[in-house]
Amino acid sequence: MASLAHTPAMDTDSVRELTVGALLRGAAEQSPAAPTCSATSWGADQHLRDHLGMSEIILMSDPRVAAVPVQECGEPLVDIRREAPLLVDLRKQDDSDACFFLREGVLERLLKAQTQLPAGLRVLVVEGYRPPALQRRYFENYAARLRAEQPGWTGEQIRSAASRFVSPPEIAPHSAGAAVDLTLADADGRELDLGTRMNATPEESAGACYTDAAGISAPAIGERCVLERPIGGSRR
Repeated sequence: MASLAHTPAMDTDSVRELTVGALLRGAAEQSPAAPTCSATSWGADQHLRDHLGMSEIILMSDPRVAAVPVQECGEPLVDIRREAPLLVDLRKQDDSDACFFLREGVLERLLKAQTQLPAGLRVLVVEGYRPPALQRRYFENYAARLRAEQPGWTGEQIRSAASRFVSPPEIAPHSAGAAVDLTLADADGRELDLGTRMNATPEESAGACYTDAAGISAPAIGERCVLERPIGGSRR
């Protein structure tokens, strides 16, 4: 899925990103190379729209995002694998295990959301903390793909289009442990169909990766709504 700026039923940074944290640009710049130390508000997209008094979706490349003041919240990064109620997917695992860490407050709200899901459903966590170098690689690789597909676009057009799917590295909530990519699974841990594959791009999915996308099946819409309700209710 993506957050309430991006979940597969709620996203703008990728199809399952629940962007959390008050756009932790400052925290991202000082994030640890390894997840041993140390978002906060649930739903960075909503926070930003509230801050700016606006109702439209604002891309992470928008200068107004970087202009939002950010302070380190002081919450530690914690290993989500220690929390039995949460299913953890291994597809993003590497030698550092960084993807299994989140800010403590984000994990608390995820656990709260888990308790509000209907019986037989569970949150499936795919990726949390993302080291800045990895975030930069994600962004630059996707931008390079867009540049190859759209040779007539300007640099700013490429940056803006890329930010529909991956946050620019200098303001990425993942690099502060303040965002989490997740989806739904059944009681046996099987990932449910929310209308696209996990992390499908806007191009690949013809826009179906966005939360309120049209053209997906009724069951997929239903699953997105099931996930969106407890996640939205877990904001501080």
